[in-house]
Amino acid sequence: MSSLRSSISSLILQATSSLCSSRGSMDLLQLHQDLLQRCSLPEEDFLFIIQGCPQRFLLRPEGGEGLRVVARTSLRLCRTYSRGEPCGGCQELHLCRFFIYGTCRFGKGR
Repeated sequence: MSSLRSSISSLILQATSSLCSSRGSMDLLQLHQDLLQRCSLPEEDFLFIIQGCPQRFLLRPEGGEGLRVVARTSLRLCRTYSRGEPCGGCQELHLCRFFIYGTCRFGKGR
């Protein structure tokens, strides 16, 4: 059982990696093809994993009968901090808006 759980975790990480390298989303069939290059994964098992992990993957209809897989995360940016206002101690991510936009004068070359 732990071997199965380990292989499913590995597939989830590989799918997440593929999605992140494709700007966070991919066509469902394209993602399956990408994973097939890394391991043998029957289509039924692939769909079971994608549909069984709603906290990691979101399926969205895309033109006609196609589906798109979108990577999901519970990580959120602090809106107060991103506006340059003091935060009240939330548990969300604090990133400088200039760093996110690529205009941070301190982040160049680091």
